[in-house]
Parts: sequence; structure tokens; C-alpha cells
Amino acid sequence: MEEQTKYTKYIFNINGDYKTQFETYVNMLITSLRESDSSAISNRDVRAEEIKSLTDAYVRTVGERPEPKQLEHLADLMLYEELHDTHPDKMAREEYPIMSDHQLSRRHSGEVSMKVAEEYGVDRRNYKPPVRRKRTRKETWQIDRDAKSRNEERRKVYREFTRVQAVRVYNGRELVVCK
Repeated sequence: MEEQTKYTKYIFNINGDYKTQFETYVNMLITSLRESDSSAISNRDVRAEEIKSLTDAYVRTVGERPEPKQLEHLADLMLYEELHDTHPDKMAREEYPIMSDHQLSRRHSGEVSMKVAEEYGVDRRNYKPPVRRKRTRKETWQIDRDAKSRNEERRKVYREFTRVQAVRVYNGRELVVCK
């Protein structure tokens, strides 16, 4: 119980740098949790009381809320067990799991975007509508050259077919050619 009362008297100097004093108190609470083997500050209820008394003393003395960054540090201190639990199956084991920033980034790195989920089926086939690529200039030139040569051959065959030709008439056993 002696350790608990050690931190409950917080004094802020209004004329001095009270924000730095608050930051010092926050850092002192954090280091006492990390270095402490006793159950005084490692108990969540005791930590909650310490955090409440620190913020109440600050608001009573200064008349405004502490800096958001320091409040975030205090929230991290309050949720120390949840944020430092590195068990890989933490999300399934706990009823209300809280992930640390590192765990959240690791989870996001393994996730796939919804765009990919829309395009791939359960059978792992890509069902995205195909997109035609642009041809290079060389490919276009080659296709045009081949098409022109084919058109020229077709034109020759067509002219030969539609040209005026001699009419062949078969009259019994004789072949009569008329022009």
C-alpha cells in the first residue's frame, strides 16, 4: 500500500512549466510499471486510481485538459496487458481484443484489398474482365504490312475471277468457245 500512496500526491506549479511536470509524472508512472515486480502498480485497479488522481489534480490545478499525446500514453498504460500480449491467436481467445499498432500493421500487411476479392473466385481463378494492351509501333507497322500484302493477293485473285473471259459451251460432243 505504501507504493500506491507514493504517487498519489501530484503538485503542479501554475507559474512554471506544468505541461512538462505532467509529462514527467506520466513517464514516472510508465517506468514504475515496467520496472516494478510488486502488484501495486501492476494491478489494473491501482493504475486506474493513479491515472484518475493524476488527471484530476492536473485539471483542478491548471483548469484545462492535459495534452492529447499524454492522455494517449495514459490510455496505453491503462491497457498495458492487452497491448503487450503478443500471442498470435489473441483475436480468437479474448472476448474484446485490443491490438497494438505493431499487431495492427502486421494484420493489415496480410490482408488483401476488396478489389482483389471482387476479381478472384473461390477456385483462385482471375475473373477480372480482360484489358487489351496497347500495341507497339513496330507491331502496328508489321500488321499493316501483312494486311497490305494479303489485300494485294486478294485483289489479284478477284480481278482474275471477274475479268471478261471466253464462254465455253458444250454442245453434245463438241466444245464451242465464244468470245
